[in-house]
Amino acid sequence: MAEEALVESAVTDSVKLVEELDRRGDTPSNVLWYFFSDAETWRLLVAGETFDPFLPKDESQAYQKIARAIGSAKLTSLSIADVKLVRTDDSLLRATRFVIKTPANGVVRAHFRDNTFNGIFVKEMLVLRAA
Repeated sequence: MAEEALVESAVTDSVKLVEELDRRGDTPSNVLWYFFSDAETWRLLVAGETFDPFLPKDESQAYQKIARAIGSAKLTSLSIADVKLVRTDDSLLRATRFVIKTPANGVVRAHFRDNTFNGIFVKEMLVLRAA
């Protein structure tokens, strides 16, 4: 099966989204592009303390924060459909926590492919923030 490529414009826009969320006080602690091999698609996983209280019960309020930030940043290559909010205690985040650590307001590009972290196989992911 062919793997969908993660395009640079989407990565650039996701960095802009992180910066906009920081500016708004909704600083995410974890942001990473993750390839879901079963669906053959990339999703931007976002987690943060300001989103946790809304997940999963009031998840629409958390997504509204993301949607407003996307609108304010005038992003063209990233939509709300590309974003998946996860709790800061998500199993993938817990499994990869030891791999990379960034400053709370830092952004990096750490790319991983075909790795197993604490028993979780990761086909491909691009970590932007892991504070």
